[in-house]
Amino acid sequence: LARRQRSVPHASPSQLELHILCSGLPLCAPGVPATTMDVAPLDKVFLDGIAEELGTVEESEKNIQALSQVFRYYSKHARQLSEVLLEWAAQCFPWELIHAMHLIDDILLMDNSGRYKAELASRVQAITVQAFQKVPSDREKREVARIVHAWQELKVFDLAILDKIRKAIQALGEAASNILNAAAAGEEEDDAPVDAGKSAADAATSAPQKASEPPPKKAKVGGAPAATPAAAAAAAAAPKTAPAATGAGAATAWPSDVPKPPLQQNGKALEVIQRILS
Repeated sequence: LARRQRSVPHASPSQLELHILCSGLPLCAPGVPATTMDVAPLDKVFLDGIAEELGTVEESEKNIQALSQVFRYYSKHARQLSEVLLEWAAQCFPWELIHAMHLIDDILLMDNSGRYKAELASRVQAITVQAFQKVPSDREKREVARIVHAWQELKVFDLAILDKIRKAIQALGEAASNILNAAAAGEEEDDAPVDAGKSAADAATSAPQKASEPPPKKAKVGGAPAATPAAAAAAAAAPKTAPAATGAGAATAWPSDVPKPPLQQNGKALEVIQRILS
């Protein structure tokens, strides 16, 4: 009774009242952490730099991993960065769509905050169906189908969202349905146990091949002695000295008076941020 007397009116059903201690807490959408509402937005110049860096994802797999880490490092700005990512994905060339899907997949799988999942849940269907429809080869279509199947296995999105994606892809035709079914069947075949009879037969056929192999050649007399296993192991364990950084690499060193963020551990991601800030 005392708690009800200290409560304040709220824009909820009349039978519910909000405690006075909770009246100052921010209200946010389901699944979006409240801390995202108190963060100052990113500068437009920084967002433009991110959009420019997105155009380099097709050059190397390392670029995708570096950008994924930059996105996750700024996860408190997931709403702004998701807008930039989806806007770029909607306008990129067909051969860039598979790289966009790999970037989105890496962000979703590696993001521990859950913010990108909440931001992309309502819009992932459009970009996924677009990618499946416009990628130039069947191999890339199968890759998109495997990504969708992985999202289901890892429960990245709700089953209802993934069902809508599958139905939209199946509506593209029988060939699209076959690719989706093959992606799911391929995962099941990978999990199937290996036939013991087949393994024994493979071992029996490989034994004669090993017996027919010629013995290793002996080292020539007077030549360099062959390295012993112990010497080879010692040479492999010896520390290798890294070449000194020169040129542009030495100029981009992190300032000594600025604390290093966790992102410093990934040189490629740090290079992306320095290029954006410059």
